[in-house]
Amino acid sequence: KKHVYVVNQNNRYDVYVVDVDGKDPRLLLEGTGRETNAISVLMSPDNSLAALVSGRDDKKNSAGALLDTLTVVDIAKEEATVIEHAEQIQLLGWQNDTLVYKLTTPNVAPTSDERQKLQAYSVADAKRLSLAKANNFTSVVKTPNGLQVIQPTAGDEARDVLQQISYQGEKTPIATLDIVSFARIDYNKFAIQTPSKLFEYTPGSTTLADSSATTVQNRRYIDSPNKKTSIWVATTSSQSTLVVRTLATGKEKLHNLSIVPTNVLWWVGNSGLVVQATNNGETADYIVSTRDGKAQKITTT
Repeated sequence: KKHVYVVNQNNRYDVYVVDVDGKDPRLLLEGTGRETNAISVLMSPDNSLAALVSGRDDKKNSAGALLDTLTVVDIAKEEATVIEHAEQIQLLGWQNDTLVYKLTTPNVAPTSDERQKLQAYSVADAKRLSLAKANNFTSVVKTPNGLQVIQPTAGDEARDVLQQISYQGEKTPIATLDIVSFARIDYNKFAIQTPSKLFEYTPGSTTLADSSATTVQNRRYIDSPNKKTSIWVATTSSQSTLVVRTLATGKEKLHNLSIVPTNVLWWVGNSGLVVQATNNGETADYIVSTRDGKAQKITTT
């Protein structure tokens, strides 16, 4: 299995690939020198593709500002394909070999209903699908059911629309209310805070329920490639705990980690997880076993 990472060499950000045991590092995509440290990388579930958001291309908006470039790299073939350019691009996740992302359209009015778009790019078909567009999406969370999306409504009254958008672009409205915060508090449950009340929402449902929760902690779940397991990391100032959930039963196992991850990146196979951590001033990528929580360093970044 392969791991992809970015190396800053004299203000040129190169993309490297390495075996997960740290052996055989090699240059995958040379930087252009236009990039900054605002770079995002996301590997596909089978670790064969890497999506890259950077400022590597010399594409600018009408005001002369450099645009984000979305590039998909086939790791085995070492081939890079530019998908599109935008003011900003946020990677939301992979759905098999389809990349899902949010972008801010360049050169449109700030009030335009097409200012932001949710897109899906199929690598197999080399086609883009527009899932939704709006002036602003304040929250987008990828789940197995689809994207859970919050979009402000137009007008003077502060209202927000919660809807589920499938990966084919089908939209299911859930509720319209004034949303203060939106947090995933369990694998199948979200907490919605309004100015006066806390609700719970289950993806797949079209109604909200009253919540009895006393604390709300947002969790970032990442599903394994075989979709049998999902993980999230609970972190305090001194300890991180890997929570491994078996999706069929809902049972969870906890493993205390020897490192404190600053970022959870992606799965490698169905029992390894790549995380990034900083120790004694050194930032490195580690592979963590979801069976016992043991961490092994892959490479310094």
